[in-house]
Amino acid sequence: MSGPVSLSQRFRNTGAAMIKYANNALTLDEDSIRRLAVNQSGVL
Repeated sequence: MSGPVSLSQRFRNTGAAMIKYANNALTLDEDSIRRLAVNQSGVL
């Protein structure tokens, strides 16, 4: 579960999700982005 590949993929998924949310939302404040990152990565 913890490893360079797993971690890299995890960050990739987070980035993709953030882009997806940003494209669907008119505005996305910093707090929402942080929450999204935490929810997607599960590490913070």
